[in-house]
Amino acid sequence: MTAPVADLGIPQAYCSPEYTLEGKVGLGCDLWALGCTLFEIRTGTKLFDTYDGEPDEHLWKMAMVLGKFPEPWWSETWKARRDYFEDKADAGNRVIEVRRGSNERSPGPGAIGAVVMQKPQPRPLQETLAEGLFYENSHGPGGIQRDIPQGEIEIFSDLLSKLLTYTPDNRSTASCILNHAWFKPGV
Repeated sequence: MTAPVADLGIPQAYCSPEYTLEGKVGLGCDLWALGCTLFEIRTGTKLFDTYDGEPDEHLWKMAMVLGKFPEPWWSETWKARRDYFEDKADAGNRVIEVRRGSNERSPGPGAIGAVVMQKPQPRPLQETLAEGLFYENSHGPGGIQRDIPQGEIEIFSDLLSKLLTYTPDNRSTASCILNHAWFKPGV
């Protein structure tokens, strides 16, 4: 902790916003990665999966789920942001995608031709978790789909919101996380 390394060596999908935007490392990066890892373990999918670890796509996906970044990240630090999102968010802090033509939205950095690699509308953690657990079948079409109970969605999204807070100083401590209700059987 007294002499953090400059390169964490972790995949982009688990990188915190402070590391992606400013190269800052610290305990907050580990807590963010824990949140991403817990999401993946519980749902079978990465929360901020990117094609080829592209940082702008990673930031775009963060904003789609967690909302507008704090300043100065939103207005100054993330240079490509204006290509994808309006300056202001809606009343719920959900991002507003840039309109290209009459009604055409920015395809975002995850787009390939007309195919967009992310759900088109910003959506909160609870809605993302409501998709449930899904594991692809590596031996053919289909996969395993399991719903996550609504009570767990509420508790788990609370835990993730404590880990996936944009500002590292506002993230819960590791000891608080260990005492969270999601880790208590039968809650």
